[in-house]
Amino acid sequence: MLSVSCLILAGPAAAVEFSVNGDVRTGFYSLHRDDRNGTKDTTDELRLRVRLGIGAKFNEQWLAQVRFAGRYSTDDRNDLHFEIFNSLPADDGLRRGDSTLDEIYVEYRPDPAWQVRLGRFQSKAELTGVAKKSLDRNDSPNTDITWTDGVQVKHKSVSGWVTTAIAQYNDSEGATQVRRAPLDFRDDDSRVSYFVGLENTEKAGPLVQRAVDITWLPNSLHHSGVGAGPVEDYWGLVGRLAGQWPIRASMKFMLAGEVGYAPNTPLRSVTKTGTAGDADGLAAQIT
Repeated sequence: MLSVSCLILAGPAAAVEFSVNGDVRTGFYSLHRDDRNGTKDTTDELRLRVRLGIGAKFNEQWLAQVRFAGRYSTDDRNDLHFEIFNSLPADDGLRRGDSTLDEIYVEYRPDPAWQVRLGRFQSKAELTGVAKKSLDRNDSPNTDITWTDGVQVKHKSVSGWVTTAIAQYNDSEGATQVRRAPLDFRDDDSRVSYFVGLENTEKAGPLVQRAVDITWLPNSLHHSGVGAGPVEDYWGLVGRLAGQWPIRASMKFMLAGEVGYAPNTPLRSVTKTGTAGDADGLAAQIT
């Protein structure tokens, strides 16, 4: 993690504070495959994600941030390429070798309880844990690079509950977060999607996280496959709960889980999970 700040005077009564921030994440991936015909294949790959941002704080209420993000690999099949993408070029985000600007936003804080962010930014709704996960919203996990285009409003109450509301733009070529088929955004009515979450991470007895959120993607679910049959709204409901208990003076045990439900789902034949009826809309994970 890198963080550097400096002041540039803009006049006798004004100053802009610039900061440089960034991080580097790497991972080694090895795939060993034995086929039925007796052939074997081994692939070793070192992946690297580099992010470097410049922030500008104009006063206590206004700030802005621009950040470069690149995803690289020892796999020499991937050419280096920079582009400010309108949608994800691959299913999981940037391709290895790609780079972009994953943050371009302005932020307004009228007081400590409120935050309004407009532009391109990172958004998450994660389950607490060592390796944080999410059933619905998790920009740039692992060495991936994704982002959110839109507006985000946050409010923190005196009781510790944080309300987050996001209106997100989706390009007709695809979203900027992982959205797998038969979710598709070619319909004009699917251009904006919505997220509302309520979360409290202040300790209450053994509980260290309580959260619930709703995702609404209008006219984006192609029930019978992309380009075939009716198009429906997609809804996702997720609840999270995490507890922590002391074991010894320096050790703690944490148990966390989340449950998600989608009332509208595609045909099983589309998701390749069966041949009859709609796919199951229930999902859960425990860590």
